[in-house]
Amino acid sequence: MVTSKILVVDDNLDLAQSIAMLLEQHDRPAIAVATVREAVDLLDDDPAIQLVVTDIRMPDLSGLDLRRVLRHRFPKLPVILMTGLPPSEDDPAPANAVVLQKPFPIEALVKLIDERLTADAK
Repeated sequence: MVTSKILVVDDNLDLAQSIAMLLEQHDRPAIAVATVREAVDLLDDDPAIQLVVTDIRMPDLSGLDLRRVLRHRFPKLPVILMTGLPPSEDDPAPANAVVLQKPFPIEALVKLIDERLTADAK
């Protein structure tokens, strides 16, 4: 049996690893990467990833870019966006996007993950 995983993407790798570690402590296996390219490569190679948590603002390709790619390549894969600053006119979040404002308690993220996985399983 394949254990499901959460993929955490943030250009601040220390933060991504911290979030992944906290998710692990809440019995949500997680892996952290620092770029959109790493995230897509990992998704191609690891079918156990069932949800992506990604920062919006990252250099080169943003979390919004990643979400667009995932909508085409993995249309059923849930995505949670996180940001330290609210989305702006320069990087508007799609109307149906789930956006979590940093800093957040890990319990808020765990709740969102469970809601998305439950909703998408129906």
